[in-house]
Amino acid sequence: MTCGYMTLRPWEHPSYTQPATGLSQCGQLQAQSRAHAKRPKAVVTFLSSPNFLPMVFTLLQSLSASGYRGERVVATLAPASEDERREKAEMLRRLLQKFPGVQTTTWRMMLPRTKTAEHPRWTKNYAKLNLFQMTAYSTILYIDADILVLQHPRVIFKHAVELDVETTESTRWFWSAPDWGAWTRPPSASMNGGVLLLRPSMELFKCMTRVLHSVNSAEFSHQGAEQGFLRYFFGDEATTLPALFNMQKSNLGFLRASFLGDEATTPTTELSYRNELQLTASWNRIVLLHYTGSKPFRTWSSPLYLKEYRDASTRISLIKEDLIDDEEEVHVPALNVWRQYYFTVAGFSTQLSLFVAYHDQASHARIRALREAHPPGVLTPLSLVSATYGQGNLSTIRELAELRDPLLQLQLGENAALLAVAAASWYHKPWVGFTTASETRKARWREGVSLDWTKVYDAMNPIRPSNGRVVLFWYGIFAHDYWALLEAHHPGMKPVIMQVLVDMRANGLAPDPSRLEEMPADRFWPFGNYIILPSELLREYATFARHFISVYKSRRPVGAVCPFGTQETNTPNWEKRCIGYMLERLIHWWSILANVTLTYAVDDEQIRYKAACAFSQLHCRVADTNRGVRYYAHAAPGGSCSTGFMSVTNFVANKHTCPSEAPFCVGYQVKESWGMCVTRQALPQALAHEKKRRKDRLEYSARKKKILILILLLICLAGCWWAKKKGKLDDIMDKLLQTMLGNHER
Repeated sequence: MTCGYMTLRPWEHPSYTQPATGLSQCGQLQAQSRAHAKRPKAVVTFLSSPNFLPMVFTLLQSLSASGYRGERVVATLAPASEDERREKAEMLRRLLQKFPGVQTTTWRMMLPRTKTAEHPRWTKNYAKLNLFQMTAYSTILYIDADILVLQHPRVIFKHAVELDVETTESTRWFWSAPDWGAWTRPPSASMNGGVLLLRPSMELFKCMTRVLHSVNSAEFSHQGAEQGFLRYFFGDEATTLPALFNMQKSNLGFLRASFLGDEATTPTTELSYRNELQLTASWNRIVLLHYTGSKPFRTWSSPLYLKEYRDASTRISLIKEDLIDDEEEVHVPALNVWRQYYFTVAGFSTQLSLFVAYHDQASHARIRALREAHPPGVLTPLSLVSATYGQGNLSTIRELAELRDPLLQLQLGENAALLAVAAASWYHKPWVGFTTASETRKARWREGVSLDWTKVYDAMNPIRPSNGRVVLFWYGIFAHDYWALLEAHHPGMKPVIMQVLVDMRANGLAPDPSRLEEMPADRFWPFGNYIILPSELLREYATFARHFISVYKSRRPVGAVCPFGTQETNTPNWEKRCIGYMLERLIHWWSILANVTLTYAVDDEQIRYKAACAFSQLHCRVADTNRGVRYYAHAAPGGSCSTGFMSVTNFVANKHTCPSEAPFCVGYQVKESWGMCVTRQALPQALAHEKKRRKDRLEYSARKKKILILILLLICLAGCWWAKKKGKLDDIMDKLLQTMLGNHER
C-alpha cells in the first residue's frame, strides 16, 4: 500500500505469465542524477485535435481547483497543412486566453515499424512517447485530456518518491495503472495510457525509439496503440499505480454490481482486491477520474432518450468502439461533475442569460430540474403573466404594457418572452437565450430537446471569422419539403403569411418574400422558442416580428377566428392562437430574408433525424422515404385503430382519427394493439410489410423453441453420460421405471 492506496498487482494471479520486455534491449541505463532530480516537476496533457479543447479546459480547471500550482504543459502535434496551422494557432490562442500560465510544446508523430491494428483515433497516441525526451523536468505526470483532477496530484508524485526511498539515485522510470473496467475483471495485466508517471531520459528515449522502429508489432498488444507498446517495453513494472490514480468512469456503476458481491460466490482472485474496490466506491477517494468510453463534451442528451431512439445499427457500431455507455443513467453524476467544471471555465454567465418562460406556480417549480443541464447563473425565470414566483420578479407584462390585454397574451403565448426581453433597456449581455419550464420533459420526446453547450461556446468564440448572424436552437423539426410540412401542420397558413409579408414589403418593412418560395430542403428548423442568439440580432428580429404582428392585426383584429387550420385541435382556444402559431415559424422566414444562419445545437443530429423519419415520411429525405413503411401522419394512440392480427379498417370511430390524406390504419397485435396511418396508394405496401413482420416474428419464436429443445436434450445427454461414468445409470433407469409403473397402477 502506498499513501493509503492499494496497488493492484496482476502478476499475483496464479495463471499469469510474465511477458518479455523491450527495456531489456537497452542495456544498463544511467540512473537519474541528484542534479536532475532537483529539476521541476510538471503535469503534461495532449491536445490531439480541436475537438478535445473542451476536455483540456476542464482538465486544467480541475487541476487549478485542486490547488496545484506547478508547471503545466499542453502538447500538440505539428500541423500538416496551412489550414491546420491556422486552426492550431486559434486553438492555442483560446487556450492561453483562459490559462495564461500554461506552457505549450509541439510533438512529432511516432509510429511503429509495421502496420498495427489499433483504432484509427488512437494512432496519434504513439506521440506520447515524446514525454521521455522532455528532460527539462525531473518527473512528469501525464494526464489525458478526458480526465478530471479531483484531488491534489502531490499524492501521485509522492508515489514515485516512496518507491525509491531506499536509494539516493532513481532507477525507476515509469508507472501506470491497470486497464480494468466494465470490459475486464481485475486483476488486469493490461495498462491504461490515460495516466503516466515517468522520469524523462534522452538515453531511454533513444532506446525506446529504436525498439519501436525495430520490433514487430505482433510482439506487443498493439490494439491499444501506445498502451500495448509501453506495457511490452516496461513489463510488469508498468502497472503499479493504484486504480484510484486512474479511476475509469465505467467502474463507477460497475464495481458494486460485479465485484462487491457475496464472498461465498466471489472468486478468490477477486476477493484479494475487495478492499481496494470498496474504497473506489467513495468519490472522496478518487484522485483522477477518467472519462473512458463516450466523452462528456459529446454527451448532452438524456440517457433514456438515447436508449429509446438510437437505432440498432448505430448501437452496434458504438458498442464496437466502446462508446455506448452514454445510455447508462449510472454515469449521469459523473457527467454532471464534468459539466460544472466546463461551465465554470467557459464563463457563460458573463455572456448570456437564458430566460425560462413559465405561466403558473407549477411550471415555475419545474425550473429547478433544468439547473443540472445548464450553467449556474444563466437561467432567469420570466413570467408570461402578471404574477411572479420565487426570488425573481421578471414578467413580460412589466416590459410590454400591451401584453396586459389577455387576448394578446393568448395569441402570443411563449413568443411574448422574446419581444419583452428585446424591449428591456436593462439587458446588456452580448448574447441572450430562451427556453421553457417544460424542457426537461421534452428532453425525452422524439425531438430530444437537449442543448449542447460546447456548440454554444464555439458560436460565441468562433475559431474561424464569423459575421455573428447566427441563431442556435435545440428543439428542431426536420423537413424535406418545408411547405409540405407546414401544410400538414397548419393547412392554409402559407398564403396568409405570404400576404402579410407582401404588405410589409409594400411598406418598406421586409425584403421581397418571393425568395421564400424555394425554402432549403432536407434540414432541421427551430420549433418553439428554444433559441440562443446575439442580443443585437434579437432586437432586429423583434422589430421584424412586431411589424409582422401589426400588419396581420390590421387585416384581422386580435380575437378573430384563425384563417388557417392546425393539428393541435385538442388545444383549448386554438383558433385564437394563430399569431403564436405563425411566430413559431416566423424566425424561419426571417432567417432566409435577413441572411441569418440557423444552427442545430444538439449533440447527435442523426439520431433525431432517424426518430423523426420513423414517425413520418414528411420528416425523411427522399432517399429514405421508400425504406419500409413509415408513419405517414401520426400513430393512433393506445392501439385503438388496430384490434387484431392484420386488421385493416377505415379509422373513423375514435376521436383521434387518421387524417383525410392517410385514412387507412394498418397494424397487428403482439402485446398491445397499435397502428399506422397510411395513404390508399401505400396500403398494399403496408399490408405486405406487416405480413412480413408477423412471419418473421413467428419464425423467430419457432427458432427459439427449437433451440430450447436442443439445450434440454444436451442437458439430458450430459446427465446420462455422467451417470454412466459414475456407474449409476442402471439404478437411475430402474427407479424411473418403478416410478412410471407405480403411477400407472395408481
